[in-house]
Amino acid sequence: MEESFDWERSCKKDTRIFEGQKEEGGEIVTERFELTIPGPGPIIPGVQTTIQLDGAFEDDLLVEEKFDYYAQDPGGYVWYLGGGVTNYICDDDDNLIEKSKDSACRAGVNEALPVFIMPADLTIGFNYYQEFAEADALRYWFCAPLSSSPRIRFKNDIRMPL
Repeated sequence: MEESFDWERSCKKDTRIFEGQKEEGGEIVTERFELTIPGPGPIIPGVQTTIQLDGAFEDDLLVEEKFDYYAQDPGGYVWYLGGGVTNYICDDDDNLIEKSKDSACRAGVNEALPVFIMPADLTIGFNYYQEFAEADALRYWFCAPLSSSPRIRFKNDIRMPL
């Protein structure tokens, strides 16, 4: 019998760090992402969630803080139940100019729905919404074979396969 992946059990209370470099404006910028699962989050439409905290850094300067709420159902699907983000806008000397909290959604608020972010069914061609808050964000994805290079077009923050 095949054992299914248990997302919640795999979440430890440690921080995972991902780092890389990109070229921006002719300069090399070091990007770092710090992901932490501190433990249980709020109960959202009757579901106990787990909270994930993300920090995004560019050359050690915090540019974004994000929190997301997830839960796994008995069938193995990991559901996204909402979250929020704070973007930090700085000047060329790294002084904070502005904080932006425009991107927040939560299942059950303003008709936002929970969506699965990590499907248990990875059949080629399987497609689904990763976010469904019509006023804020619609994200549509599909499962493609590893050997292909799927093209995605972006239109009005709706991601759809070509």
